[in-house]
Amino acid sequence: IGQLWLSKTMASGSVTTGSDGRKIVDILLSKISANSDLFNGTFNVVYYCKLAESAWPQNGTAHLDLNNTVSVYADGDDYGEAENEIIIDATRTVNIVNKNGVWDKNTHMLTYTVEMNPDAENLLTSSGGTLDPEWLTFTDVLTYTSRQGTGTGEVILNLNSVTLEKEENGVWSTIYNSQWTARTENDPTDPDVKRAIIEMRVPDSKHLRLTYTYHVESSMADGITLENEASLQGNGEESGEHDTHIDVEDFQTYGESDFQEYRLIKIDSQNGTPLSGAVFTAYYWDTQNGEWAATAKTYTTDSEGKIVIKVIDEYPDETKVYSKDHAYCIMETAAPEGYLLPENPRSFYFWFSEHEEAPLDGPDDFMLAAADISISSHRIEAENQCIPDGVTDTGVYGVNLLPSFIALLLASGGLFLVMRKGRKVFDDPDE
Repeated sequence: IGQLWLSKTMASGSVTTGSDGRKIVDILLSKISANSDLFNGTFNVVYYCKLAESAWPQNGTAHLDLNNTVSVYADGDDYGEAENEIIIDATRTVNIVNKNGVWDKNTHMLTYTVEMNPDAENLLTSSGGTLDPEWLTFTDVLTYTSRQGTGTGEVILNLNSVTLEKEENGVWSTIYNSQWTARTENDPTDPDVKRAIIEMRVPDSKHLRLTYTYHVESSMADGITLENEASLQGNGEESGEHDTHIDVEDFQTYGESDFQEYRLIKIDSQNGTPLSGAVFTAYYWDTQNGEWAATAKTYTTDSEGKIVIKVIDEYPDETKVYSKDHAYCIMETAAPEGYLLPENPRSFYFWFSEHEEAPLDGPDDFMLAAADISISSHRIEAENQCIPDGVTDTGVYGVNLLPSFIALLLASGGLFLVMRKGRKVFDDPDE
């Protein structure tokens, strides 16, 4: 029992605690006119009680024995009292969305974990069950101040860190190729406030866990405050909040970070299944001839359909192929077994900068879609079509060395983001 709320203007009262620890609620009813008849009226007193967090047992059910004594006095006369005992087994309400965040000042990484639908309930269904969609929309909004005085704040989503898992019989497994988008918006009323937004399609009736990491930088005198709210839409909207303040001192140290990488996921164009065995060849820009030329470096997608290119300083073998401030790309040169090699394989641009500058050479559209792996994280999906029945794969097709940037943008399905140390090289064309 907390504060006393009275719905009648004729009433006043207070809440105190007796010597035995019981709550005492005193309510005084007064006549509002000479004709008021308090004795012929009915008055309801409703108590809302909240059990302390520490009092809940692990099984989520608490046995409560509530004893209530009511006494009535009028003009100093005792009109008697009544007692009531209520015994109930209170069931704890399970939050649909729970969220927490962990800050690592050595890497300047803030990692969030969101647990959804812990009881694997069917959250989205219409009356009578006539409509029962299989998917819900999860929305995460991170709000922060990007400028204060002469200081600035930057928040970058590490695209490769976004992982959705489901729990079945106590075992967690990854849900691959979940559909999601990420974007940053300016506050409509305050241009110094930004919102980093993640929207994801998640399955209903599943116990889910989502993890993702933001790279945070701030030079503002008071540090930076990140206000985060995650919501899962179903029958109404269930939300989980987690706010974090990071002091300016935390940005004076910096450890090693391994989030700079280029990750490509090869998937089936129909069902999104990861495809292993696709071969990608690395190319360098031949300035003299003005075209891409193949290197000896190839990458083969693993069981998760993935290839990863990381910072060359961390991988000495890569320096045999790559050098800093030069333009490179990878293109698919062999399809997975049972799939067609695209007739005009897309090329995916990247480079390694020495001083965060553009490469010395490259095609005209290179900077529109390239990732600087020295300082950025990049994730993209590439599709393959299954070989139709009765059709024989003819092998290696010709390689288109001048891809259309527009085609690349459309094919990326909104997931194509290049981040450069907090500055979006390419994201929303309206921003």
